[in-house]
Amino acid sequence: MQSDFDLIITADYPTRTADLRLRDLHGVQLAYQQTDFRTIAVSRQQGLFDLRNYLHHYVEPGREAESIAAIGVCIAEEVLGADIFRTLWESTAQRTLRIQLPGATEEENPLAAALARVPWEIARPAADQPTLGERNLLVRIVHDMAAPATQPLDLGQDECLRVLFVFAEARGSRPLAARLERRALLQLFEQEIYPQRRVLAHVLSHGVTRERLEAQIQEHGGYHLVHWSGHGHLNLLELAKPGGASDHLSGDEMLGIFTQAGGFIPRFFFLSACHSGDILRVTDWNDFLALAHGDTHGKASEATQTSATNDRSLDKPTGYTGTAHALLQGGVPSVVAMRYAVGDEYARELAVEFYRALLAHPQPKTVAAALTMARRSLRDPTKHDPAPYDVCDHATPVLYGAEQPGLSLQRGRSPGLDTRNPRLHQIAELTPASHPHFVGRTWELAGLGADFIGASTGEEVKPMAVITGLGGMGKTALAAETLALWASRFEWVLLYQAKPTALGFDAALRDIHLKLTAELGRYHEHVQARPADAIHRPAEAEFTGPERLARLTRNLVRALRDEPILLVLDNFETNLKPQAQPGAAAEPLWACQDPAWDGCLALLAAELVGTPSRVLITSRRPLATLAETACQRVLLGPLPAGEAALYLREHAGLSRMVFSGDEA
Repeated sequence: MQSDFDLIITADYPTRTADLRLRDLHGVQLAYQQTDFRTIAVSRQQGLFDLRNYLHHYVEPGREAESIAAIGVCIAEEVLGADIFRTLWESTAQRTLRIQLPGATEEENPLAAALARVPWEIARPAADQPTLGERNLLVRIVHDMAAPATQPLDLGQDECLRVLFVFAEARGSRPLAARLERRALLQLFEQEIYPQRRVLAHVLSHGVTRERLEAQIQEHGGYHLVHWSGHGHLNLLELAKPGGASDHLSGDEMLGIFTQAGGFIPRFFFLSACHSGDILRVTDWNDFLALAHGDTHGKASEATQTSATNDRSLDKPTGYTGTAHALLQGGVPSVVAMRYAVGDEYARELAVEFYRALLAHPQPKTVAAALTMARRSLRDPTKHDPAPYDVCDHATPVLYGAEQPGLSLQRGRSPGLDTRNPRLHQIAELTPASHPHFVGRTWELAGLGADFIGASTGEEVKPMAVITGLGGMGKTALAAETLALWASRFEWVLLYQAKPTALGFDAALRDIHLKLTAELGRYHEHVQARPADAIHRPAEAEFTGPERLARLTRNLVRALRDEPILLVLDNFETNLKPQAQPGAAAEPLWACQDPAWDGCLALLAAELVGTPSRVLITSRRPLATLAETACQRVLLGPLPAGEAALYLREHAGLSRMVFSGDEA
């Protein structure tokens, strides 16, 4: 019984025909079909070449599965033909269909490019029969290519496999559930992959620009595997320009970034394109609920439907076919990409199951087998709830290029498990676990990452940040997310909450002194040699009053300048006076009840510029002492409609209340 096949498809755009030749591994022709696409209804072509939009715009709600089955029968009968389909259908053993598309990258042959988007694996002999994919046929697409000018990054014998997760978006794009995906993937790596494999993953998120991407690649000597999650626009990836404006990156430009960063071409790319296209404009409650339910477009008008069908059936490609080919041509051996846009939930769970099979399995699978296992797992209702998935999500992922890109794995413990927890004080509200439904705030975090945390210790980076906003706006949640993203960049993290009562200045200094001393590190050694530099010393007859507080404040500054320390003061409004400062300021400002805090914060803002330490404050009211200092201001208001809709959809309780249909 045949286990692998080659399907060579030679398309002729002027005549709208294609010759299909099915061969075995030895090149022996098994079947032939000539398909004339002029005989296939234009509306059916839309389903063949752009299944998701076809279902979204032209199929009545509730009849999507029926329409997908009809498209599957069309592929079997009208595109593949009886002889080719029967040969592929005969076995249920795992086997591979390698589709070769000569001319798929030629601009004058859009039919060949369109055929790369056909969901071949959903072909079936009848609507009530299983598909080729359900009968264990894996589809892999291969384009004609010249020899690449660059070679992929080698993996040394004792080297960790390096993985980069990129979560990219721009201002104005529909918010994505990137946080859920990031946490799910990192949890998989930490719990299932790191204990047994020498693999190390890094994350790049929140305001990803070309410059940040190149710097990340350079800093870590390249990556063997790159996972890109974000929006796709036709054959482009979306990331941000400095400031957040949209920046579209082609596959060739992506390769250029890796080349400029040192020629570190990855061995594998996973391109996960979530919903692309225009966002549904929110003008009323029904629009908001539609957005929360995942409807980002709304139904097209009849005129729009006609235009879209005529324009997009053959001539305007969608998905990542061009990007995938550019990556392959540039030397990347294998690319998993999406034929069309894919839903957040499916993309997230597909990625987790894929990397579980690829990297965590006792016998790690090839890329081809891992993708097959992931799709099969998501079809299993005992493992995954199918309710959040779009009916055509299973037909969306496809493998381009090699079945095995050379991701050889070394057994052993990952250095990713050797990281230390820099937090010297645990406060539950400042952990991600206390905010499971945190969404959005992408650009607040991007600003904190760029201007507060910074990629350098230069004077352009602000050492202080104050998050302000009314109660309930999520200031503490944003601080917790900041810690989750960047706490590892600091040697120590000191956490304090000024609730339910004010945080005493002397008590805070004493606690900082005790915690740093207990670590027996640089601070302990310095104070042993120079006791007068302790952050806290009891008051004595000759060491008291304002002079004592001033010296202790200077000692705190010295300690923070000496090593990277993050000091967090949460709910600091409790420490402020009840009335704003008098005067003609542009906005009301509040002074501290204890002048020692005012003096300390002002000195920190001035003296920590150019150092690796940072101070993060959350407060309902802006602080007068930091008004004219090197301080990053973050003002939180209500979530924008898109982020609020995402919050509603991802929150299990609220989602059930709105969408379950249960009147009670």
